[in-house]
Amino acid sequence: RLYIFIATIHLLVITATLYRMDLFKAGEWGRPLAKMIDGIAKERNTTAAQIDEAASHHLAKAYAIAQYFAVLGFAVFPWLLYRRRKPYYVQHFIFSLHIYSFYFLGTGLMGLLVSGATWVRSPSYLITLVYLWFALRRLYGESWGAALWKAVILRIGLFITEGAVVGIALFYAIFRLKQGH
Repeated sequence: RLYIFIATIHLLVITATLYRMDLFKAGEWGRPLAKMIDGIAKERNTTAAQIDEAASHHLAKAYAIAQYFAVLGFAVFPWLLYRRRKPYYVQHFIFSLHIYSFYFLGTGLMGLLVSGATWVRSPSYLITLVYLWFALRRLYGESWGAALWKAVILRIGLFITEGAVVGIALFYAIFRLKQGH
């Protein structure tokens, strides 16, 4: 219940502040993405701003759905690290629900405080790493050193999982635009 509640709040805050097409257009994919949006706008005889808004809507919708599956993907990382000690995936899935709840809470707060491209440079990555470090010490009984390097691995796993979710959402938004929706 905690995960669903926090994920819902995260969704409302983050999709309104971060996962918008203008942020992606400002990044390294900016030029080809802007060119594609301009092309779609010309095809439909409308403005690029309207296409941007439609794409942002599709992006938010796809991210909302994909984020709930991200926790399943992330649970693979602690399972790989601790499968000998705790062989059942469900144990690591429950741990991942807690990690994602904290991650969503942290990124949601950062989204409220720091919006736009500067959000990427926020301290939420470091805060999540420290949380993972302490969580591994408590749940798995790791030494400080082992917990630290495993926390770094899990933080990288969280980054990979979230990158995949955002990539899928962006692909879906572009796909929906090209389909004429």
